[in-house]
Order: sequence, then C-alpha cells, then structure tokens
Amino acid sequence: MPEGECRVWAGSDEYAYYQETEPIGITKEKVTRQEIHLNRNPHVSGIVYAQDGRPATGVIVASKPVFNKADRTDADGRFEMSWYSRSNIK
Repeated sequence: MPEGECRVWAGSDEYAYYQETEPIGITKEKVTRQEIHLNRNPHVSGIVYAQDGRPATGVIVASKPVFNKADRTDADGRFEMSWYSRSNIK
C-alpha cells in the first residue's frame, strides 16, 4: 500500500458495513493496526405451514417496515432472509 492517508471500510451481506470516519495515516516506518467489530444484520428463517398442517410452497415472505428483499418458501415451506439494520439505511 502506498504511503499517505486511507479510509478503512468493511462489511458484507451478512454484516453491517463499517467505515472509519477519520483517515488513517500509512507510512513505511510504522505498522498501523485497525480493529473492526462488525454487527450482524438481522436475520430470520423458518417454515410456513398451510391450514392443513403441510408446508406451504411458493409463499412470499417479507419483513415490515424495513426489508431488503423478499423470499419465497421452497418445496418444504422453508424461507430465509436478512436485511440491513435501520442504522445502516440512509
């Protein structure tokens, strides 16, 4: 990495994105360490059952009031989704 200032960020679909507010100075003489703690985004999974007790296939599942994407239940009624926490929505 070249000398100078840089900003550090990290995150993924499963974890809230983090961005350092202040630039970090990079020099050849000094090792710069940055510790980052990421918060996991909210996540939910489950099974949807029909009134007859059998797993419901193809049902759309979404979260309210905030959702990143909806999911559809599979052949076994299972669904899984996560969304960005409210603090990350600008």
